[in-house]
Amino acid sequence: MVGGIGPWRLLEPLDKLSEDRGFLALLDDGDTAGAWAGMSESAERELASLAALDDEARVDAFLADFGGALTRDVEYRAIWAANLALVIESPEGYVLDNLAWGAIWDVDPADVVAPTMLRYGDGDHHCSPSHGHWYEERIDGSELVVIPGEGHLETIDGHWPEVLAGLLQIWA
Repeated sequence: MVGGIGPWRLLEPLDKLSEDRGFLALLDDGDTAGAWAGMSESAERELASLAALDDEARVDAFLADFGGALTRDVEYRAIWAANLALVIESPEGYVLDNLAWGAIWDVDPADVVAPTMLRYGDGDHHCSPSHGHWYEERIDGSELVVIPGEGHLETIDGHWPEVLAGLLQIWA
């Protein structure tokens, strides 16, 4: 798992994404339609400001709090520009993602029996190492690597040779 989200409502400060917490409370109470409607409205508001921008400015605005060298890479930015255009055109996947990773889980990480490598960046403000520590405490024999100075995007997209080499080692 590379920069993967854990049960963020348990791991993050109460004020973080407080509006999302309200929609997730509706979901917890079984009001799927209400949670979907609220998250959709929120996404539309968030995406409206991006929709008015050209590709370059849109990518700058969306990635502003990510920082790091990858956000300046021309090819990486092109991927984000294409992604953002699709999300603005049809935000349903964005809404579903936000509801899914905040919802109450119906799986227990303690049931994972496969060798598990966890990689997090200590500069990641989206999925901090606290998420990795949470998984490490629950997945027997998992290995947590915290990368000094790395943010979310660098952790996820900047270390594929090491990630793949690590997988080969644990699966050999």
